[in-house]
Amino acid sequence: MLEYELFRSARKTVGITVKDGCVVVKAPRYVSASDIDLFVNANREWIEKKLSADEQKRKRFADYLNCVKFLFRGRSIESRAENVKRIALTSEALCVPKGRDFGAIRQKIIREYKRVASEFLSSRLDVLSAYTGMTFDRFMLTNARTKWGSCSTAKLIRLNWRLVMLPDGLSDYVIIHELCHTKYMNHSAKFWNCVREYISDYKKRKQLLKEYSVIMDVLR
Repeated sequence: MLEYELFRSARKTVGITVKDGCVVVKAPRYVSASDIDLFVNANREWIEKKLSADEQKRKRFADYLNCVKFLFRGRSIESRAENVKRIALTSEALCVPKGRDFGAIRQKIIREYKRVASEFLSSRLDVLSAYTGMTFDRFMLTNARTKWGSCSTAKLIRLNWRLVMLPDGLSDYVIIHELCHTKYMNHSAKFWNCVREYISDYKKRKQLLKEYSVIMDVLR
């Protein structure tokens, strides 16, 4: 039997998710343990495919997850130890002070990424808002584990700072996605037609974004 984490709640159906090599089952309180085991076993083939795909993604992005290399706007960059006092993230490299242990500067690297992400994403949000005519009220960076972005009913758009690691086409897709939520607070046909109006290949980008899902764990 596959091992899994079980969470019970007032939900009405049993659901399975696979992430980071873990199988999580969410079930209603009234469903018996034996019935949950049967449900998991019935979906064993799908679960094993997801576990295998997840493992392959983590292998492909291992250098970034282990901070051997870094990502910036879809490009692979390396860290350079230089005679500098502060960390600087550029399109060529992540420049760090010589003789400093990575653990000691980890939080400073995160702060530098967030600084650059704030400038870049804020700029792209303004540009794409003007291009589409869809306005927003405020913008914030997030450190979410599962979401690249979100939009509230008050038109507050939150964007994950790790978007600056992704290719520009994918970060633009996320921004357009959230701007469309300023008009449609759902994922209805009207919403997706709105996204398609500005990104004709949104389905391709949406799928590619899933391949970068492990980047959510970089610099945690």
